[in-house]
Amino acid sequence: SIGALLFDHILHTSFDFIEDIPGRTFFQNNLTQLYEKNLWLVSNIDSSEYNSIIKRFKGIRSADKPAVIRNEGVIKSSIISGGSQIDGYVENSLIFKDVNIRRGARVINSIVMNHNRIGAGSVIYNSLILPCVSERAKNSQNIGEQVYIGSKNSNVCNQDFPDQINSGITVVGMDAEIPNNCVIEAGCFVAADLPHHKLRDKPRLKRGSSIF
Repeated sequence: SIGALLFDHILHTSFDFIEDIPGRTFFQNNLTQLYEKNLWLVSNIDSSEYNSIIKRFKGIRSADKPAVIRNEGVIKSSIISGGSQIDGYVENSLIFKDVNIRRGARVINSIVMNHNRIGAGSVIYNSLILPCVSERAKNSQNIGEQVYIGSKNSNVCNQDFPDQINSGITVVGMDAEIPNNCVIEAGCFVAADLPHHKLRDKPRLKRGSSIF
């Protein structure tokens, strides 16, 4: 096979140590699968399979900063990464590092990746929020206040990317800016680097649609 040729005859001198590690192979470049497999970690954190996976990673370094759950913050069946600050409600979700979820905001059945800042009173259901990597002031937010993203129950596919975004999930791209009071329904796709004014001019994104 190509893999055997590559590792046995071409690259073998570049490695000090090679070990077969049992695991899973997933399709790449599939956003729905990215969402589902990250959420699998949340649902199976107490399982023997999860623990056997973690044991394979030797010397995992703890987070530089702990997560902070404020007085009004509530966490239920979720994983919260270091550096995050939670003033709202998080349920059955995976929150990556340095995420800020402000007072009254609710995140349910969702994956929120690094450095996102979710405004007060916003609600996120069944969504994949990709990282926010642009420089932001500490008190700024890329997802505004009273924003509603996703849906409790939907199986809708995105009209533009049905193979990528389906099963009712909503995807917000990297560094997208969502202004206050926007509604982004199930199966929607918000493109990366979307400027603030695009959704300010179109504050409701109907299910299965996209904005670029």
